[in-house]
Amino acid sequence: MKKYLALVLALILGLTVCGCSSETEGVDGGFVRETYSGIIKEQLTENGSEYIRVVTGNNEVMDFLITGTTEIDGEENISEGDSVEIDCVHWYEPSTYEILKLTVLEANDWGISLSVKNIAPTGATLVISQFGGNPSGELRYGSAYKIQSLNGDTWEDVPYVTEADVAWTDEAYMVEMDTDCEIVLSWDWLYGNLPEGQYRIVKEFMDFRSSGDYDKENYYADFDIK
Repeated sequence: MKKYLALVLALILGLTVCGCSSETEGVDGGFVRETYSGIIKEQLTENGSEYIRVVTGNNEVMDFLITGTTEIDGEENISEGDSVEIDCVHWYEPSTYEILKLTVLEANDWGISLSVKNIAPTGATLVISQFGGNPSGELRYGSAYKIQSLNGDTWEDVPYVTEADVAWTDEAYMVEMDTDCEIVLSWDWLYGNLPEGQYRIVKEFMDFRSSGDYDKENYYADFDIK
């Protein structure tokens, strides 16, 4: 009987250790290993810890913790717009997604490139060029865009000058294949007059196959205000 009780206690202790052990200091509770894929929306630091904010394949926005043991494969530096696959541990209490391995995937070859002309502090013309590539569906884009400025080695979102809520219309425009198209952008209502500096326009494109079946990719166009 004593041997039986000892065996039961040993099994209970073993299950407890396996389900709750953690290499992250201060983390209690269970965990599960999970894999996600998506596009990096931004990099951020909170309370001394580094995170990446990722838009996953089902359009859920999630924050993932980068630690000193995180393995990064594919690129020396990660940046906004990178397509990534994330192997992580989801700690339950507190809920934290700790990255074990971050793989930067090759960008989709959709044959899209962006350039800017007619540049002024309050607007410019964005040229969308599409030649070649291997899209699997229809290439589309919306009305939304944003402008980033170069601060040292880091691209940062230019803050809005308006205090009103910014909402973009929901139209989906087709990318014309093997040609150029131009979009006139007037951003004085959104960003005001941009001072001298290095900037880039960030615009999202979609390779649309069917409802719920599509890929997204950010494209960039650099320009200077002199």
